[in-house]
Amino acid sequence: MKRLLIFILIIPFQLTGQVRLRGIIKDLTSQEPVEFASVYINGTTNGNITDINGKFILENIKIPCQVIISHISYNTISFDYTNNNLSDTIIYLKLKDVIIPEISLKEKNRKEKNLKLFKDFFLGTDNWGNMAFIENENILHFKWDYDTIKLNINEKKPSFFEYLDVLEYIDRNIIKSKNDSLKSYLIPNKFFVYANEPLKIQLPLLGYFLQYDLQKFEMEFEYKKDFVKWKYLGYSYYQPIETELKSLKLKIDKNRKDAYYNSPQHLNKAFFSNSLRKNGYIVSKIGYDQVIDETYPIEIKPDSCWNFQKNKLIITGYKDINFFIKYYQNLKGEPINLTNKKGRRNCSESELEFLNDTCIFLSNGTIPDNSVLYKPFIGTKQIGATLPGDYLPSKIK
Repeated sequence: MKRLLIFILIIPFQLTGQVRLRGIIKDLTSQEPVEFASVYINGTTNGNITDINGKFILENIKIPCQVIISHISYNTISFDYTNNNLSDTIIYLKLKDVIIPEISLKEKNRKEKNLKLFKDFFLGTDNWGNMAFIENENILHFKWDYDTIKLNINEKKPSFFEYLDVLEYIDRNIIKSKNDSLKSYLIPNKFFVYANEPLKIQLPLLGYFLQYDLQKFEMEFEYKKDFVKWKYLGYSYYQPIETELKSLKLKIDKNRKDAYYNSPQHLNKAFFSNSLRKNGYIVSKIGYDQVIDETYPIEIKPDSCWNFQKNKLIITGYKDINFFIKYYQNLKGEPINLTNKKGRRNCSESELEFLNDTCIFLSNGTIPDNSVLYKPFIGTKQIGATLPGDYLPSKIK
């Protein structure tokens, strides 16, 4: 792994009522200033562009936070900013080693299918995802890994066979008997997507232009479980699209609320703030009573597995446990506070699974390593329905 050098010179100085980060971006080799580098707080609308001298200023920073420096010609870097003083920071960037993954003729021919598969699972297939679009999708590169499986001719095929190219062939190395009914299939088992520069994504329903520095996108197809899992990691910088039309402002405000409520971001913030019921959620796992031989729901609540810290919640011991989510809302889609209401109304149901033994929930509603898998309904909301980490609805009931 290549290491990048970050030299930070901090000059203590306190501005009353605000936190500021000020610095200069330079080329590591030439020592020349780097113009047009994006410097932003990950997952927020707080960002800026370096000037001709490589200088930038970020105002009103809420710390601690993650600072991202991105440029089309340089490796993207990040660092945690925890000092609440005015600082003069010199950051050296290293030029990219542009490596384009080797692409086979078959993969070139299925470019459109690759692109659709990526957008379905990255942007989402709901209204938010369908209306979002990537301006520079030509920078994307795709790679597949394949495996061979053997299935009985009459055996039910995994559901993902329907939307993937699965190549049936006969394995000539296998000695077959007259009654042998097995067939071999060459199937994709992993799908990777790479981008050599930040993705430029329009979110028209939510009124944002999103710069997304994709670090990783990977899908894995488990044919034995008939299951597809995917994860992506990256840095996001939201830029509001300004409008003077009052009707459009009201529409965008409503769209943002609809996208926010009952989303992974909303649920993650409820976990972090220990306010699941207040935000309309009941999260349960299944228990088993051996005496009466029946299962029953056990609502999860903070215990020794939950470690609340200033800016994050660490949960341990839930790996591979499937949890059931019920979200109760009013007619406007806003959450019903369940802490003081005994009645129940219509709810939507989803599921989640902890993939690691240790999972971290940050205050902005994100999970750094995507170690929680959300399943429909809440799991259908992807990048096309995301909002800045500092977003809050105008009214919370």
